Amino acid sequence: MSERPEDHSIDTVAVVVPARNEVDRIESALASVHHAVRHLPPDGPEVCVVIVDDASSDGTAACATRALERLAVDHTVVSCVAGAASRARQFGVDLVMASVTRWDRCWLLSTDADTRVARDWILRHLAHAADGALAVAGIVDLIDDEDASDFLGRWRSDYGATLDRSGSHPHVHAANLGVRLDVLVRAGGFGELERAEDLDLWRRIRAIGIEPVADTGIVVETSGRRLGRVAAGFAHALASLYPAGAGS
Repeated sequence: MSERPEDHSIDTVAVVVPARNEVDRIESALASVHHAVRHLPPDGPEVCVVIVDDASSDGTAACATRALERLAVDHTVVSCVAGAASRARQFGVDLVMASVTRWDRCWLLSTDADTRVARDWILRHLAHAADGALAVAGIVDLIDDEDASDFLGRWRSDYGATLDRSGSHPHVHAANLGVRLDVLVRAGGFGELERAEDLDLWRRIRAIGIEPVADTGIVVETSGRRLGRVAAGFAHALASLYPAGAGS
């Protein structure tokens, strides 16, 4: 008798979004997630969006609640004092862990409140999960706005040069990653780092014998600002590589 094929079914998708003083951007971010949810087939998995407001002072949590209610997306909006994106992200993961029975059938998606995901974002992650992937890293593009206008072309050229023609890449961005929940728990979650929690998580996933999938076809647009909400985060890296006034 042939062996029964392994079941890679995903019943639940949880999208975790940390946010801190993102009242100007979070509605756009949540609208993009809403479009990605609507792009799923009618018999697809249940989807819940978890917003973790990290001590915002600009009404981010209320703005997110209004947006999600208007978009009719199943959601949870919570406030905490995390002080770092990694801790806020893990706070959201903990909520998902408490509400999901089968961690091995839950796909945890991470993005950011200054990021817009593509319509096929969830679909593409789930396609990898259906093939047996346990962790998936996509790539980022910068939102073409005033924040990135003076260096966008240079950034796209430099970043594009790092992408493999085969469709793979060497990056991991917390704004665009997915992990099966049981694997995320085994690897220790997002940790307590002040920065680079995504890279740290990927190292720990590899340490437990799992090789993540890297796919250049999964793209999100994220802010090109060089003054960010996280010390030494993505905005800091952009500012170091493309200092303001350095020319286009």
